[in-house]
Amino acid sequence: MYRNFEDIIYSLREAYTGMQAEINVLQETVEEWNKDDEIQKARNDAEWWRKHSLCYLSDKELKRLENFQERHYKKCAEPLHSKIAGNTYIYDLTGTGIGTIIKVTCPLCGESEDITDTSSW
Repeated sequence: MYRNFEDIIYSLREAYTGMQAEINVLQETVEEWNKDDEIQKARNDAEWWRKHSLCYLSDKELKRLENFQERHYKKCAEPLHSKIAGNTYIYDLTGTGIGTIIKVTCPLCGESEDITDTSSW
């Protein structure tokens, strides 16, 4: 397809003008950005999640939970050809005064495992 030179120049100017406007908006955003405000927002979000969570898992507990779930998905859910059944577990949280004992149970076979990491207390 053939376009004349003036149309090409006009298109390039339009594209340049649009990009320049976008650059100006981004520069204003950077100038207005306040690192301390963003850090405070992140702290507030973390505090909200801490208060609204039943239990935090340490890295060890999370790894133990993932291993348990993987084993029981293969053992219990795959033979049933059920993705839903393999993603449902029962959690038992028991407060001790110094930490929380975390036990996970597979509802299909009834097997339980204590995944508590007492070193995180």
